[in-house]
Formats: sequence, C-alpha cells, structure tokens
Amino acid sequence: MPGGLEQNFVLGQPSPALLLTSAAQVEHVISDIFSQAEHRIDVRAVRLEHKFFTSEKLTQAVTALITRNLRNQIRFIVDDTFHFKNSQSRIIHLARSYSSYVKVHKMLDQQSVDIEFFIVADQVCFVQQTASNKYPARAASYAPGQSKILQQKFTDCWNKSEQIAELFTPGLS
Repeated sequence: MPGGLEQNFVLGQPSPALLLTSAAQVEHVISDIFSQAEHRIDVRAVRLEHKFFTSEKLTQAVTALITRNLRNQIRFIVDDTFHFKNSQSRIIHLARSYSSYVKVHKMLDQQSVDIEFFIVADQVCFVQQTASNKYPARAASYAPGQSKILQQKFTDCWNKSEQIAELFTPGLS
C-alpha cells in the first residue's frame, strides 16, 4: 500500500481505526478521503501543510465532488492566513472558481489554542492529528460516533470564523 498502510481506506466501510505514523500515510488517507467523499468534506487546520493540498490530485478530487451534486460542499478553516495565502494557490483558485461549494474561513479568535488538524467526510469518516504535524495521527473509514464529535467541533469553529475576504476580488468569485 502507498505510504506504508497495510489496508485499503474505503470511506464508509467498517474497518479498524488506523494509526498513521508518517506524513506519507496521512497524505495517502487525505487523498482517499477527497477522492471517495460523496457529499461534504470539512477541514480544520492551523495551516495546511500536507503536500496533498498543493497537488493536481486535490483539484481533480474537489472538481469531481462538487460537479457530482450541486449540494456538495467543501469547507476549510485555517488560523494562519499568511501561510495559507502564500502556499495554497490551488485551494484559493478552487474557492474563487466554485465559491458556492468551496468555502475558506479563518478563525476570528487569534488566541486559538487549538492546534489540532482534522478532516471529516460525509459525517462518517475522519483523519485527525491532535497536535499539528505530530505523529501518530488517527483515521477511520467508518466511525460515525467520533466523526460526529469532530463535526460538532468543526461547526463550533465555523461559527467563530469568517470568510477570508482578501482572497476574493469583486468580480472574480
């Protein structure tokens, strides 16, 4: 398996939770999540540092997800907007091109102590690093209970965030 994973990551299929011990493994699971999600992906990070977020594979996966159904949505919340604006041109382009489906917010509270990185997909699957860039990370292809907890955490953060207005020039979004 790519990234040293010993099992396939199939979204929505019950299987034991994975313990991810390297960036390559986390990026492989992120890629699987983005390519397999059916309706919604929520991403919470201080900064998006995994290589996947700057790849052509991201563009293809996001485009496929949002063109399958006009109700599908991908939402990002970041803390470090300087890093985001300078390193995430693919996500910025997608958010500008598909502004109704790809949303990017920043936390309003700059004193955020939450350094956790997580992704929740279709409310049943997740990948989570409790300390940004620290390993091991955890992932589960079907864990509705844990996914619901992370989804609520994301919703709480979303309610304390706002769109990164400077990413959008009037007439371009």
